[in-house]
Amino acid sequence: VLARLGHVAIALVCGSALATASVDGASKRAVPIGCVAKLLTATLVSASAERSLLAFDGSVAELLGVRGEAWRGITVRHLLEHTHGLDDSLLAAPRYGDGFVDRGELSAPVEALTRWARAGTAYSYGNAGAWLLAAALERLHGRPFHALVRDEVLQPLGVEGAWLEGAPLCAATGAGLALTAEELARFGLLALAKDRFISAAPITPLPG
Repeated sequence: VLARLGHVAIALVCGSALATASVDGASKRAVPIGCVAKLLTATLVSASAERSLLAFDGSVAELLGVRGEAWRGITVRHLLEHTHGLDDSLLAAPRYGDGFVDRGELSAPVEALTRWARAGTAYSYGNAGAWLLAAALERLHGRPFHALVRDEVLQPLGVEGAWLEGAPLCAATGAGLALTAEELARFGLLALAKDRFISAAPITPLPG
C-alpha cells in the first residue's frame, strides 16, 4: 500500500467510506475505520523508514527482539505486502498491557506455527502483518500504537477522531477508533496530493 499505485488504494478505501456515509446521510458522523487502520499502520512504518529508524527490507525478528526459525527471512516489506508466509488464521488478536501490545503473547504463537510458504513467495491477505508491525513500532518508539497514530498521523492533519475510551487501537481492524468521512478524506487527500506520509519506496501493489 506504500507504492505509487497504493495511493489509488487509499483513494478507493477512503472513497468507499465517503460513499457509505453519504448514503447514510451522516457524513459528519464518525464511523469505525475498519481496515483503513492498516493504512495508518503503513504510514507510521513509512515515516519511521524515512527517518532511518527501520528498513523495509530489515529483519522483523530484530525489530521485535525475538528469535527462532519461524522468523527467518521475514522482513517489514513482507508484513506490509502480506507475503510473510505465516498462517494468519492461527494467530489471535493482540492482548494489551499498559496500552502496549503484549509482544510476547503475540509473537510466541509464531514459533509454534508451521510456515505454509517461504517469505516473499506467496500472498495471503490478513491481520498478522499489521499486528506485528504495531508491536515493532511500539518497541522502536517506546510509545503505545494508539499514541503514535494520534500524535504522528492524525493531529498533524487536525483530525481528532472518536476514540473508544479505555480500548486499545487495533492496527489491523481499526477497533477503538472512528473517523468522519471528512476526516478520512483529509488523510487520503493529503497522501495523494503531497506525499507527506507515503514513501516512494517500491512496495509491490497487491490485492487488499
